[in-house]
Amino acid sequence: MELLPEGYKTSGFFHTSVGLLAGVIMIIFVDEYLRSFYRKSGKNKPADAYRDTNPIMLSGWMMVLAVALHNLPEGFAVGAGFQSGTSVGITLSVAILLHDIPEGMAMAIPLRMGRIKPLKVFLITILSGIPMGIGAFFGAAFGSISDMFSAICLGTAGGAMLYVSLGELINESRTAYRGRFPLLGNLAGILTGALISVLG
Repeated sequence: MELLPEGYKTSGFFHTSVGLLAGVIMIIFVDEYLRSFYRKSGKNKPADAYRDTNPIMLSGWMMVLAVALHNLPEGFAVGAGFQSGTSVGITLSVAILLHDIPEGMAMAIPLRMGRIKPLKVFLITILSGIPMGIGAFFGAAFGSISDMFSAICLGTAGGAMLYVSLGELINESRTAYRGRFPLLGNLAGILTGALISVLG
């Protein structure tokens, strides 16, 4: 709702779409690597120690990576916004703060369902915000470097988020519960994202 339209507006269809494709391909490689890693880790373990691969936990780890990647251009936008003016930077910061709340939930829930301890989940979600600080630094330093570069970054982050959301989390929610609640959750997420975009 935010990253791709901003990329298309910044530098047109081509560069943003290249970034989007790169983001999807990157997450597919990460997905395959994580599945392979957990299979190898579980080979010499009791059957109940690793249930081959835990798809919900894998989805959680991919969401962490996608959010961390997505935080980089967001931080870049905040840094560049403060270069444009304090009021612009503050507005962007508040908008990003609001939509970081459901993002944190999207990371934490599948990790907890994958039986990762609450404190560890909390620390992981905190660490996923580090790229935003890095992005803000570079945004302040090189905010006007290139519209093409910004659009590719936005597209890459958007592609990663789309793959994890559409390809993993929605499917896992349907697997975990066959009723209508996953659909209601999807609709609630879309409406919440739309509201945050409007308020931002």
